[in-house]
Amino acid sequence: MRLNFSMSHCIYIRHGIELVSRTVFRCGPVLPTEGPKITGGQTEYQIGDQVSVNCTSAKSKPASTLRWYINDKLAGAEYETEYSTTLHSDGLETSSLELRFVVTTRHLQDGNMRLRCTATISQVYTMSNEERVSGGRQQTSGLHISENMSRDS
Repeated sequence: MRLNFSMSHCIYIRHGIELVSRTVFRCGPVLPTEGPKITGGQTEYQIGDQVSVNCTSAKSKPASTLRWYINDKLAGAEYETEYSTTLHSDGLETSSLELRFVVTTRHLQDGNMRLRCTATISQVYTMSNEERVSGGRQQTSGLHISENMSRDS
């Protein structure tokens, strides 16, 4: 049996394989090993300040789709700048998405603001990272992982 490998990490069989073979070939996403990273934030924001933060996914295939949330509400497209996907030498990809906006009273809830970035791969796997700006201190709440894996019967 001879195999060809595609850039999508799937295995294709070029020449015959015995039907009694016990090898199972499965093609699927290469999931990230960690959640998205948030960089560029300040420890404190006041009304009128410019927020400019970046979210970068871990390597995966296909590339993760990134989304920004401000206080658990999806950020508007006018606040986001999507950068080109980076292709690494191992065939995996990373995504980057910038969030930029001016802080208003609606962003500060009791003096606090929460920024969250999620990385999703084809509605199967979601990872997120969150930063809270609270009383002049920036806190990372840690990684949140949600898997919606469907099983074949």
